[in-house]
Amino acid sequence: MPKDERLELIRAIEEKRSSRLVTYVLSDRVNAPPALIVDDAIRPIHRQLEMIGRNKSIDLFLYTRGGSSVSSFRIAKLIREYCSTFSVLVPFRAHSGGTQICLGADSILMGPLAELSPIDPRTTSSYNPIDQRGRPIPIGVEDVTAFLDFCIEEAKLKSETSRLETIKILTTQAPPLALGNVARVYDESRLIANELLSHHIKGAKQESRIERITRALTEEYTHEHYFTRDKAIEIGLNIVKPDQELESLMTRLFEDYEEQLRLCEPFDPESILGQEPVKNFHIWYGLIESLKRSYVAIGQGSVSRPVAQPQRITLPGMPGPVTVVPHPSSLPVSVKFKDSKWVELSEASASE
Repeated sequence: MPKDERLELIRAIEEKRSSRLVTYVLSDRVNAPPALIVDDAIRPIHRQLEMIGRNKSIDLFLYTRGGSSVSSFRIAKLIREYCSTFSVLVPFRAHSGGTQICLGADSILMGPLAELSPIDPRTTSSYNPIDQRGRPIPIGVEDVTAFLDFCIEEAKLKSETSRLETIKILTTQAPPLALGNVARVYDESRLIANELLSHHIKGAKQESRIERITRALTEEYTHEHYFTRDKAIEIGLNIVKPDQELESLMTRLFEDYEEQLRLCEPFDPESILGQEPVKNFHIWYGLIESLKRSYVAIGQGSVSRPVAQPQRITLPGMPGPVTVVPHPSSLPVSVKFKDSKWVELSEASASE
């Protein structure tokens, strides 16, 4: 769909909602690094808000698999600076950090496909154990507390000695400082959820509702659990089911972003490389749009195939070793991705 037609969908949603709309859609394309909510989105979102100006109502159209809890918190707080009423439109996925942004909204409009998820974070501090490539292995905050709860409540390890052994086992898997960081991040995630919810759930009688939502999103479910809109209502979130007309507009707008970011097409380095030994590429990771301006997150990278080296092998029935050169197509392709950056859509060319 041409950009002009997509902007007409944005305009139609604004008219339907009597609001101003900013879209924030991030790629989760198979075989490519997922685009995450991080600080680099704050400036383009801020520029959109400055161009829109302060309004009674601002909507955020959101699709994401998650990201930094601090960045998500910052985005939600930033948008609230520019409006009296803040709502999030969720056509499909708003996981983890996306759910955290939703907590700062007065209402969350969820279509039938919409999903939220727990906001229990995963830490990747320098204290964490590292993998074979030297990268920190993420530690799920709830995995640590679940292990301790299991040992104490289910395995009935009550004695001081057994509890010390439990801690000893845990610290052989993760260094003590990494576990300390887990505790701090856990506390921070609850504080952030409480602060965002308190913007629109007010009064002493509402404290139990905030606690119920926070507990459900940080303690009761695994990170891979998804909340449909009925479940989101059940845990206490202010969920709005869009009418048929708005639901159709949201679906059509998401399907266009899905096409622009090629979300249904796995990233295929073989097709990019073809017969070339090395080839550079660029890929779209996300879009931030309003009627005022469009930004795209563009990442670059390269695909290469190693040079086939002759090998000496012995075959049954042959008098001696023979030289075999592997066919290039049998050699694994190497892919290197670089960080993305946000640029105006008018400056961007199509993705690979």
